[in-house]
Amino acid sequence: MSNNDILKLLNNNDFSELIKIKNINDIVIEENKLIHLLAIRGNDDGLDYFIKKGFDVNISNLKGQNIIHLFFRNGFDNLAEKYYKLYPDCLTKYDDELTIPLFYCVDRLKSFKKCFKFMESNKFDVKELINTVSFEGENIITRLIDFSYADKELNKDYYDFIKDNLEDRKSTRLNS
Repeated sequence: MSNNDILKLLNNNDFSELIKIKNINDIVIEENKLIHLLAIRGNDDGLDYFIKKGFDVNISNLKGQNIIHLFFRNGFDNLAEKYYKLYPDCLTKYDDELTIPLFYCVDRLKSFKKCFKFMESNKFDVKELINTVSFEGENIITRLIDFSYADKELNKDYYDFIKDNLEDRKSTRLNS
């Protein structure tokens, strides 16, 4: 079966036919396996179906991205929330650009308040996030602060919260 045929079945949500394809879990289309294509499309029903059939959510595409990376990157924050609660190890996996999934959410929203409220509402461990760095050597909090300065959003409450959670880590950016 050709990649186009597989994509047609995927677009039609014909999961019962897709599962019949030999080695469907190993086929790569546009740098992604089937589970990644479902994540890119935000297809929750398809993901549920294939996970129940034994598909591994922890596998990465050819760029090293797992489904949580792809949810955040494509704006499916609700699905990212659902699946990282089920598979928390996916949230801290680095892709080939040495970026964890939450960085894609931060970069897409470009808003300190939106991202911070998302992190607060989902009970992210801020101390752990502070120690998580991107390929550029920034941590998420630093990235958020960069965006907040650009958006003129940073207010004293957020500043104090971050400062309190940084504890012993000194940040010239926060103290300037």
